[in-house]
Amino acid sequence: MQAIQQALEIHPEVQASINSRLAADYRLKAAKGGSLPRVDLPGGYGREGRLTICRSQHRRAHSILETVQSL
Repeated sequence: MQAIQQALEIHPEVQASINSRLAADYRLKAAKGGSLPRVDLPGGYGREGRLTICRSQHRRAHSILETVQSL
């Protein structure tokens, strides 16, 4: 490990090359991530009431499944 550290100190272009490769890997991951489909699953639940003689209440629930594919 010490030899690697000394090599990086003596030859900074080696560290620059490593950093360049890491940056390229991150750019590739970002590009792949943008082309993958995305799935959204929003939903909700609520209560609705009316003041009537029998004091009835209504419940509502909803959900949506949405898929998005970027081109």
